[in-house]
Amino acid sequence: MIFLLAALLWQSDWNTAFAQAKQQHKLVLVNYVQTPCPKCFDVEHAADTDPALKAALSNYVLLRVHSAPPGYVVFDSDKHERMRIRETNGVLHAEDWHFSAQSFAEPIEGLAASAPAFVEASELADAKRDLEANVLLATTYHRLKMTEHARAAFAEVVKIAQRQGNAAMAQSAEVQSAYTYVTDGRAAHAVELLKPLAKTPVNRDVEALTWLTLGHAYEAATDKKQAVEAFRRAQSLTASESRTYKEAAAALKRLE
Repeated sequence: MIFLLAALLWQSDWNTAFAQAKQQHKLVLVNYVQTPCPKCFDVEHAADTDPALKAALSNYVLLRVHSAPPGYVVFDSDKHERMRIRETNGVLHAEDWHFSAQSFAEPIEGLAASAPAFVEASELADAKRDLEANVLLATTYHRLKMTEHARAAFAEVVKIAQRQGNAAMAQSAEVQSAYTYVTDGRAAHAVELLKPLAKTPVNRDVEALTWLTLGHAYEAATDKKQAVEAFRRAQSLTASESRTYKEAAAALKRLE
């Protein structure tokens, strides 16, 4: 049985598009169109011949705006930019997108899959729960390997947590931000950022988290001896039933 997707509906009014996104709990994909532009990538034509892309686009509120230079930007319903895809001579480049493929469909599909998290972050921000909103943004961006965006969100977590007097949350965010460099393939840099944090923990739980993260960074840097020591240190700081202890135990077993 063949299922046909309905034709994509493009809005032309900015306010209407974002009001629809707010009502439907969706992200907005803005197609900045330059006319004429014979070499530009035509997402509407591409969607007609690519069912996966069309399915991904159907999860967005679509807005067409005439502008130069051409390109694509994804916003949440509160008009916060979440991803920018630039176009140069018909070649597309998604900023801070570190997966291997370079097609238009991939980042659109990837972001579409994470749309519920971005929508929830927007709703948390609306409710003045900025700390939770930025934690969710940071972890979502890191999962997407959009590490520059993740670090920016973790930096916001640090600032908000410090303003609220939540030193543990602030340092935990610093630890997680440092680990994003492992995702970038820069494990040695992550280690250098984490070592000072391990020396000045704000409490025992954060100390355990820091040593656990250090263990993973050392492992990624192929320093088995230091990784083992870090994982054992993490275990010594927490209860055997804790998630940190169990994760460290699994890592040690893997390194045996």
